[in-house]
Amino acid sequence: TGDMKLPDVWDLLLLLVLLIHLSLCPYTKVEESFNLQASHDLLIFGTNIDKYDHHEFPGVVPRSFIGSLLLYPATKPLLLLFSYLGFSKFVGQYVVRAVLGIYCLISLKLFRIQVELQFGTVTSKLFVVLLCTQFHLPFYMTRTLPNTFALIFVIVSYSYWFSGKYYQMLSLFAFTSIVFRSEVFVLALPIILQLLLTNQMSFSKTIFYGSISSVVFIVLTVVIDSIFWKRVLWPEGEVFYYNTYLNQSKNWGTSPFYWYFLSAIPKALLFYTLFIPVGLYYDRWRVGRLLLPIVIFVTLYSLLPHKELRFIFYVFPILTLVATRGLIRVYSIKTKISKIILLLLCLIIIGNILLTSGFMYVSYHNYPGGYAFHALHQLTDSTQNYSIHIDVPAAQTGVSR
Repeated sequence: TGDMKLPDVWDLLLLLVLLIHLSLCPYTKVEESFNLQASHDLLIFGTNIDKYDHHEFPGVVPRSFIGSLLLYPATKPLLLLFSYLGFSKFVGQYVVRAVLGIYCLISLKLFRIQVELQFGTVTSKLFVVLLCTQFHLPFYMTRTLPNTFALIFVIVSYSYWFSGKYYQMLSLFAFTSIVFRSEVFVLALPIILQLLLTNQMSFSKTIFYGSISSVVFIVLTVVIDSIFWKRVLWPEGEVFYYNTYLNQSKNWGTSPFYWYFLSAIPKALLFYTLFIPVGLYYDRWRVGRLLLPIVIFVTLYSLLPHKELRFIFYVFPILTLVATRGLIRVYSIKTKISKIILLLLCLIIIGNILLTSGFMYVSYHNYPGGYAFHALHQLTDSTQNYSIHIDVPAAQTGVSR
């Protein structure tokens, strides 16, 4: 966005939290497998595409290689260094996930700069505190999901939104929804409509930049991914057709319409959910214009029967910001019981930390395939070659190449 600053202590705090999540849960599950495997193949096999895993195990729908290609320039030198120093191959998984997490932190840095300009330094710093003391967003920021790659660019798009660079925002939303996750279009649409209705964007320019960006990015993903998949395809187009148009995603389970509002969001934000209505009430104009597109997005996406928390990752930076504004407002109330209010706020933050620790404890024990594979390596001679059968449960719960 042109406003990048050097990392500060708050960025380092976020980095520390991400590394704690990564170190305690280094293994991955089936949803993360494509991009992790694609990163492995790019780093190990390079241009020898015939050896890539996806030819033998393509998955239900194809995914784009662009995310893994974006990780490659930062991960390859580090992998060569660790290999030279004698580290095991598994360190590559830490490297790939750590680099992805750092990409997320860079996007959050850009976002925080705009938050500070719009809402002040206190809001920017407390935003980090609330973000670090919730579980799901920091946990998933190092996980190689298409949603995580999309999250990076959505957060940067928010920075463009806050700074008034609306057509850059539009182009980046187009890139993200075309390459990584099509539901980002559902998020972008109410934001763009709000800007059009308030005359902050020109209808003709919106059509022009939106059309040009869409064509360019469709061509980009088709050209790049067709090379890797050895057939002409638009991966995210096929995903949208399969999951949304054919509604095949319901085969993986369904949830009621209200699930995102009454289960997913409270589970992600925990006690901080209580501060969202407070933030909206006391900062109606600034918070309201941010919250309205988020509510519309979640409402529209709730129409699909298959629901997962990762499908709405993109709302949590905004919801955390709104909760931050609410918490600041509660703290600023001057009454005879101000000390009691401060104590309660501290207890709420401590409560979030305890619940987050509980989620982490459960997650730590949630990768039996990974732990079994690690134990196997400890029992075998590393100088010998073995043929090992990896069954479906193991592959789904932590085993990776």
